[in-house]
Amino acid sequence: MTILTSTGYGCSGSSAATDFFSEFNNVQVVPNSFECTFLHETDGLYDLEKAVEEGHRLKVDLAVKRFIALSKDFQKSKHAVYFDGHFLEYTYQFLEKAIGCKWNGWWHRAFETSPLSKKQTLVAEITAKKYDARVKSSSYALFENDSWMPSYLPPVDQYYECDLENFRKEAKTYVMSLMNLLNKENKDFLLVDQLLPPIHADHYFHYFDSIKVVVVDRDPRDYYLCNNLFWVSRFIPTEDLSTYISWYKKTREATVESQGVKRVYLEELIYNYEKTTADLRAFAGLKEINQTEKGEHLVPEKSRRNTRLFEKYTDYKEDVETIACQLSPWLYDYSTADSSLMEKLNSPVEIPRAMDILLECDEYYRKQKISLSLLILAFKKKIYKILRPVYRKVKKICQNIR
Repeated sequence: MTILTSTGYGCSGSSAATDFFSEFNNVQVVPNSFECTFLHETDGLYDLEKAVEEGHRLKVDLAVKRFIALSKDFQKSKHAVYFDGHFLEYTYQFLEKAIGCKWNGWWHRAFETSPLSKKQTLVAEITAKKYDARVKSSSYALFENDSWMPSYLPPVDQYYECDLENFRKEAKTYVMSLMNLLNKENKDFLLVDQLLPPIHADHYFHYFDSIKVVVVDRDPRDYYLCNNLFWVSRFIPTEDLSTYISWYKKTREATVESQGVKRVYLEELIYNYEKTTADLRAFAGLKEINQTEKGEHLVPEKSRRNTRLFEKYTDYKEDVETIACQLSPWLYDYSTADSSLMEKLNSPVEIPRAMDILLECDEYYRKQKISLSLLILAFKKKIYKILRPVYRKVKKICQNIR
């Protein structure tokens, strides 16, 4: 089984490559509404591996606990659905084999991912007083030059591991077991969206038998305008032009192409469809004969509406020229596009800039004080939360009576 994944920088067009691969009858498709990120998410599997590689006794413990906490969160999300409810189960099985030491321990951040309740904290304090009294009344024989005395601290699971080779072996088994759950029809290829990041994707290759990564990007001028005019996604810093340019440049400079990683522009898929898709087929190891749904998922004619915005919205001419100057290595070269597709653009109806609306809301949010109306709203929500399960039970009883 070869894993295929399309990835990007957030709204940079990776779904276009996902749509293209979805058109092949020998590709098991996991819907792109499910972004499978447990490998590269903060506190994900790769972060845990780096802690094991460093071997710091406390970092390993906290990394394991954070990975468990993340896995529990994922189990409540679409991960549970697509992995048939086995995601957390497989996680615990993996940790049992990959992490060699586990004991009842304690250190000052031991409870960071699962804090003690108020009751547990109170009981621990009472127990500590009893323990301290007994220790101090006994004859403590060791010499401690700072007058240290043992004290009672509540136990919690603590972990340690530094065997990187065994960790990677078990991690690969874990990952491939999860991938097999996704490949429900046992096809030759499995398509999983956002499985790896665009930056240093090759760092994750040892978790797989075979994987191909397509990194999709788009012209920085359109990327800037799309976010300012429509998306206002706050992980793309377009409020300030200079910050946007710096961010775009740094993230793209950090992207390293390697064997198994192919970088394409969204515009290439739209304006040079035949050549670009032929390159993608060859890269992935797919055959044209298996593209039985050609044009049903990736439709360049529709996607063209989201390109060349910098030509349409002339109000942003100055910003566009600055981007073109400072981010020139990442501009899509439209001279290579199919000229028959470069139709004349109609001027769009003027629309309010979504970023301006967002900033107005920010101002309202900052100035808003706790008013009587907000307190009433909070009270209504609290009452609704309490009464909702009661209402459901009563409704169920009434239905049974009928």
